[in-house]
Amino acid sequence: MDLQAEQKALEAEWDEEMEKIAASHGIDPSNLKLRELESLQRWQGDQNPDDFEFLYNNHQRMIDKAGNRYMRSAQLPKAAVRSDMLRQYINALESFDPTKGAAISTHVTTHMQHTGRFLQKYQNIGKISSTRTQHIGEFQRVLAQLTDSLGREPSTHEISDEMTLAPKEVETLRREIRRDIMAEGIGGQQVREQSRLLDRLYFTHGSLNPEQQTVLEYTEGMYGRPSLGNDAEAIAKKMRVSPQKVRALKKQIWRRVEQYY
Repeated sequence: MDLQAEQKALEAEWDEEMEKIAASHGIDPSNLKLRELESLQRWQGDQNPDDFEFLYNNHQRMIDKAGNRYMRSAQLPKAAVRSDMLRQYINALESFDPTKGAAISTHVTTHMQHTGRFLQKYQNIGKISSTRTQHIGEFQRVLAQLTDSLGREPSTHEISDEMTLAPKEVETLRREIRRDIMAEGIGGQQVREQSRLLDRLYFTHGSLNPEQQTVLEYTEGMYGRPSLGNDAEAIAKKMRVSPQKVRALKKQIWRRVEQYY
């Protein structure tokens, strides 16, 4: 089945699923679609957590269905695929424009296909030289160890001293180690644990308010932000707020993570 035919099949299944959900709530499917649209438009305006939760709960089964072929065929860990699927879902919600005529189901299933590009880009990760792969794993180990011992994100020179690598090489590693590669499991069990957490964080991101989202993005290096880890002062400086506020926002974020998991 080609992609176009597969998308049409997914959209038909999506409509069937929405009919089942509507029936379980005792409402007409058209009313459910209207409520979805209203929730989505509110969420696009103020990132209301309740609206995101309503949308995701309705769509979760079909998101999984759209990604099943990637989960079956991918050589990457499933956590990496799920993380990217969540990214694509959030991107679909953010970019949906009802004036363009497409249904929400069409827009979301189209974005799910972008996960295939992610897999094509990184399935050949084995082409990275063995030395580079070892350096990536060592970098992750040292980064976690120093962050724990120092109570903050270590500097390039501190990592350089620990790894006995030139600072310039450490800088290169920092640039190369993107979150989607980390989610693929390079570096062993520790990073696989991080990838499971990353699944949770990408899901939680959509349910946070804008300030909370910004703190999470800087903490984890999401959506192109620099990864500042637990350095509340650095994040505060970026956001032009107090470190105390950043710490308070972090606590709110983790309460939200615990609420879902």
